[in-house]
Amino acid sequence: MPDGSIWVPLVSILVPAYNQAGFIADAVDSALAQDYPRLEVVVSDDASTDDTGAVAKRYESDSRFRYSRNPTNR
Repeated sequence: MPDGSIWVPLVSILVPAYNQAGFIADAVDSALAQDYPRLEVVVSDDASTDDTGAVAKRYESDSRFRYSRNPTNR
């Protein structure tokens, strides 16, 4: 870079989920605990019928976290 700073690429950690309420917090916690400076964690919920969405939404205050829910299971 012209100013001498080092460009660090964004790393996306994708977590696909379907009825994973019992496991999703461990996966997201582990991903967010990484010390890489530029990362995002994306949970893709395939229309879970359990509490996967409720558990995932606990992380919405973290700017590195994204949650997406499909309206129907595919």
